[in-house]
Amino acid sequence: MNTTMLPEIGQWYQPVNKGRIFQVVAVDAAERLIEIQKYDGDIDELEFNEWYAAPLRIIDPPEDCSGPMDDIEQDVLDDNNDELHTQKLPLSSFDSITAMDEDDAISATVIDN
Repeated sequence: MNTTMLPEIGQWYQPVNKGRIFQVVAVDAAERLIEIQKYDGDIDELEFNEWYAAPLRIIDPPEDCSGPMDDIEQDVLDDNNDELHTQKLPLSSFDSITAMDEDDAISATVIDN
């Protein structure tokens, strides 16, 4: 049974033969590549012909999405850690924010008065 569905970014899949679950993280139509991230964090690429030849099924996201983040301490993931969630920077600390087009990055300049 081949896959007839289009890869959807953010969707989780599992091979019908109960292989490792993965999420589609990018699709490059020009290169005909699909980038996937497996539950354990490994990143891989599939060519379109591999995708459509594989028997896949859509699955719900895993309950514990920290699989790819094994090295993160539990207190970072803990929603009840008030210190991590209430820390705010004063807006007056930022003098200017400049977008850089070539890298699609944002840099901030902080000036101490």
